[in-house]
Amino acid sequence: MSIQFAMPASASKCKRLLAKVVTTVLFLGCQASATPSPTPAITPATPLASATQIPSPTITTPATPLPTATFTPTPLPPTPTATTVAQAPVVATITAGAKARYRVKEQFARQNLPNVATGETEEVSGSLVFDSNGILKPNASKIVINVRSLRSDDSDRDDYLRTDGLETDKFQQAEFVASEISGLSWPLPTEGQATFQIIGTMTAHGVSSPTIWDVSAQFNTGQVRGQATTSFTFSKFNMRRPTAFFLLSVEDKISLELDFMVSVKQGP
Repeated sequence: MSIQFAMPASASKCKRLLAKVVTTVLFLGCQASATPSPTPAITPATPLASATQIPSPTITTPATPLPTATFTPTPLPPTPTATTVAQAPVVATITAGAKARYRVKEQFARQNLPNVATGETEEVSGSLVFDSNGILKPNASKIVINVRSLRSDDSDRDDYLRTDGLETDKFQQAEFVASEISGLSWPLPTEGQATFQIIGTMTAHGVSSPTIWDVSAQFNTGQVRGQATTSFTFSKFNMRRPTAFFLLSVEDKISLELDFMVSVKQGP
């Protein structure tokens, strides 16, 4: 007798059931993985106490001085200086109207009071030439008086001067060459009064001698007028004092006066 084992119907059911179970488990597993899990709350960590920073001691290292560079300036070329134009000299020229005279005090036998003998001429010429610094140019600064033309109020006196005193027939001119002016401001004043001295050499009767003239002048623009005076003894220029039977005495002093009018301008 053969025995056949027949699989019960329940076994096939079980297989189908098992398949469903497996399918269900897989489905649930997939859903479980698809559902995000809540993120756990993170408790903030307690902050650590910060360490107190201890300042490091500052170590001062002496700096090595750097060598100082020596600056040598580059010399600049010299600034060109402007050319100074020399100023023309100033010329003071005696004009018409000047007069030269001498004065000598004399005592006549027939008079109680002394008399002042005076002789005069208008034949005066010359000029004073100043450079741009106010220094006189001696070779150009000269005053000339024609002593032969001197006339007084007595023809006998004039004849004596012509033949014996000044010997004007022989020495017809007296000449003064100026070399220096003392006490006069520069540039020359254009107004007001001034007193000063003109120093130089005078030649008369063939004799040259140092002479100083005292001057008082009135200045106006371009013009000067005034008087210059000097005095000396007869012997200074080797002259003899006059002698005559009607003269008791003649003072040993001759005074010269020069009344001048001068034009002032810049010249070549």
